[in-house]
Amino acid sequence: MRRARVVPDAAALFYSTATGKTESIAEIIKEKLGNKIEGPFEVETETDFAKYDKIICGTPTWNTGADEDRSGTEWDNLKNLGDLKKSKVACYGLGDGVGYGDYFCDALGELHDKFKGAGATMCGYVPTDGYTFDDSKSQQNGKFVGLVLDEDNENDLTDGRIDAWLKQLTKEMGL
Repeated sequence: MRRARVVPDAAALFYSTATGKTESIAEIIKEKLGNKIEGPFEVETETDFAKYDKIICGTPTWNTGADEDRSGTEWDNLKNLGDLKKSKVACYGLGDGVGYGDYFCDALGELHDKFKGAGATMCGYVPTDGYTFDDSKSQQNGKFVGLVLDEDNENDLTDGRIDAWLKQLTKEMGL
């Protein structure tokens, strides 16, 4: 896939959702970032990520018992993201740390790995402290590979977690 021309400081917000919660979080992020970012856009198989130098992506974890393709959304069908060596990417994921604590936000880990594999500089890692869960593919070296939200059990913490993460992304990505 040939890389499209990147417009400097072009930022976009993408999501895919199973129940509407990931879309709701995308709307909150957009409201907080305002005109600093395009979208939110629901991801499609033919989405051209390469035209953005800053990307935020959101995914639910839905197929918890599966070995892969845990989001149960269009993210699972994306195989070639293009050349993202000049892009900075941050991901967020939703999960249920109590009901599905063994697979908590696993789709976030899979999404992170797809973008990292395409050469993107990954941003927005968050410490696992303060979260309730047993295991997660989105955990590396004591941190989550992006913002993790549990709207089922910890929704009272969501707004503060989003604010802290966006402050972090402002520094790491130049949003």
